[in-house]
Amino acid sequence: TLSGREIEPELGESIPIRILSRVDFPHPFGPVSPYLSPMLNVTLTSSNRVLLPIFLDRLWRVIIVFANLRKIITDHFPRIKSMDEKLEEFLNYLEALKRASPQTLRAYRADLKSFLCCTSKPLFSKAALRVYLQILQEKGQKSSSISRKISAVKSFARFAKKQGWIQENPFLDVKNISKEKNLPKAVSFEEVLLLFSKPDIASYLGLRDRTIMELLYSSALRVSELANLHKEDIRFEKKQVLVYGKGGKKRLLPITDTAVSWLKKYLNSEKRGQNTKEHKKEREQKAVFLNRWGEKMHVRSINRAFQKYLQKTGLSERITPHTIRHTIATHW
Repeated sequence: TLSGREIEPELGESIPIRILSRVDFPHPFGPVSPYLSPMLNVTLTSSNRVLLPIFLDRLWRVIIVFANLRKIITDHFPRIKSMDEKLEEFLNYLEALKRASPQTLRAYRADLKSFLCCTSKPLFSKAALRVYLQILQEKGQKSSSISRKISAVKSFARFAKKQGWIQENPFLDVKNISKEKNLPKAVSFEEVLLLFSKPDIASYLGLRDRTIMELLYSSALRVSELANLHKEDIRFEKKQVLVYGKGGKKRLLPITDTAVSWLKKYLNSEKRGQNTKEHKKEREQKAVFLNRWGEKMHVRSINRAFQKYLQKTGLSERITPHTIRHTIATHW
């Protein structure tokens, strides 16, 4: 047949025959992909008119044999995933099913990458974990950081066991390093007032920073929750704000009259829609807090802004945005 229809060529006619089959040899034999002739121009003669159908039939049988061989090889010798591919699969699992935040995924990726690179011993073994712990201790890592990294390795091993990548989980009886128990830091009300007086509220960015401080102090938000806050999440009439915490869990928090007042000033400022030397006009329509380019602020930007004001007050070694969360428990 030619192009799906039967033909009866005449003697001396040139017949183009295209073989649309390609045989791939998968792992473990290597990426060898021999092509059968993509185009055969056969001139029909009295001698090959009888042999041509036989030749095509034999060629088709060879193609079927190669196809079956490929299936057998693929079924019995599946391609072995690299450790980087397994790591990405684990991170996708955390994001899709465990609803891990972007910050959590970045921490897991960094911790597990460092574990993968630290030893030449079999990865899922106590010997590899001992080498990893020794390296972390030599670097002077805090016990809290080491405990977090061990937790990441143990979670990865549990996932590997579930996926059938390993037969046994060697870390089942491994205990995390006990964390140092430090009392939460808090600052006085006078220090809070000093910090809040530093932003220049005559400028648009200073007004933004003062509003961030008031909202943190009002409702004990996390910095990540503050960065992800949308306009629609603020309920001015009820004096409430809807935030999405760890694992995507929703929380409805009260806000003070003072925080409501500063939010209205910031959101209704004419400068929000203007291009100036200090900042660009609003480009992100949903986000509450914008950076100097008119886009949504990120956690690092908020931390940098805080650090600038803390250095002006001389409190940079004592206060962080997270300290404000502990502070309101003593002030309210």
